[in-house]
Amino acid sequence: MIPFKGRIQFKQYMPQKPHKWGVKALVLADSQHSYIQYVDIYPGRNAIPQTHLGSNVVKRCLENSNLVGKGYHFYTENFFTSPELFANLYENFGMYACGTVRYNRRGLPKDIMCKKPSGFNLCGDMKFRQKGSLVASVWCDKKNVYTVSTIHDHSTSQVIKEHDCSEGYDCHCFH
Repeated sequence: MIPFKGRIQFKQYMPQKPHKWGVKALVLADSQHSYIQYVDIYPGRNAIPQTHLGSNVVKRCLENSNLVGKGYHFYTENFFTSPELFANLYENFGMYACGTVRYNRRGLPKDIMCKKPSGFNLCGDMKFRQKGSLVASVWCDKKNVYTVSTIHDHSTSQVIKEHDCSEGYDCHCFH
């Protein structure tokens, strides 16, 4: 969000942001060097169709940044993440993707992608499902963390917390 309180048609109001009024900029940036590859200004809901908005933004950013087919890994937050998008990026664009996902997205395995998956009791518990190149996983931390990836496989590794559980943290950690 670029802070702006003047008069323009595409000014957005987002109450959860530190700057509530402004211009919404969608940015594709290099995570290693912080270079911006592409910027897209959101023109407002009346200017563009709202169906599959997140997927359309991601595809437009990738096509216009000249990164398609170069084997880059693409990371997203839950607004932009969907199994259909990630499968499409992998199969048609030669791009790998990983991101947090909303558990109620269409196309996710319902047995593990729900508010309270069965068999989750301890911090560090994990379940996954794989379909072709797509891996859906849920990991138990203080809250459940839901992810979808075409970068990773179903292998697991040990989780090590950077604090001592005896210091008042309520968790069951692996050491």
